Order: sequence, then C-alpha cells, then structure tokens
Amino acid sequence: MKSLEEFISRAKGAVDVIGEKAGQFVDVSRLNVKLLEVKSQIKSELEELGKIAYESYNEEQGIENKPEISAQIKCLKALYEKSEKIRLQIAFMKNKILCKTCGFNNEVGSLYCAKCGENLKKEGAPIIKKSEHEEDDFVEFDD
Repeated sequence: MKSLEEFISRAKGAVDVIGEKAGQFVDVSRLNVKLLEVKSQIKSELEELGKIAYESYNEEQGIENKPEISAQIKCLKALYEKSEKIRLQIAFMKNKILCKTCGFNNEVGSLYCAKCGENLKKEGAPIIKKSEHEEDDFVEFDD
C-alpha cells in the first residue's frame, strides 16, 4: 500500500513540474511574439526614417536637419530599448545570461560569452539570478 501512495505522490509531483514548465514555455512564446512585433515596428520606423532622409537630401548641404528626423530617431531608440527589455526577460525565463555585445544566451555561471568571448562578469553586464527577482519585476508593455 505504501508503494502505491509513494507512486501517486511522485506522479503528482511530476505533473506539477510539467505544468510549470508548460506555463513557462507559453510565457516565453508570448514574449517572443512581442519581440517580433517590436522588430516589425523597428523595421517600419527605419523605412520611414529612410524616406524622410531621402526626401530631405540636398546635393549641396547633404541631409537637412528636420524635426521629423529627430522625432523618428527618438521613436527608434525607444523601440530598441523595449526590444532589449523583452530579450532580457526571455533570457531570465530561460535561466540564461544575455551577452550585451552579441546577444547570445549563455548558461548561468558562464564567465565569457560562448559566441563572441565577451567578459560576462564585467560591470554593466546583465546577470540575473532567479532567486533575486520575482515575476512582478518584469516590465509589462502596452499593446
């Protein structure tokens, strides 16, 4: 009788772990969709910036300094920051360390990036440990 109870207890524990992993997979998938949306917005904004710059081009003076160009660049900077935050969230959820130089997801505890060799422990590198952060620390983005 004891072994049946033990089996049921282990099976319940396994189901709980599988459910948790499935939830994490869904959360990562949602973040990947948001990341693709932001990348699409960046592409559109870059195209618009190119159009504005092309229309502003003058053979003698180069590109005129138009307020539209400054506004477009400010918008692009905000989109790039949003993209980086989403990428950091994805790395956190996968229990990885994101290289600031090349964007590669490295294993936790890595000292150097497996792709480009950058020092991951240098000042300013995002090293996130799951025990230090709760899900509430994640940034919510408006759609």
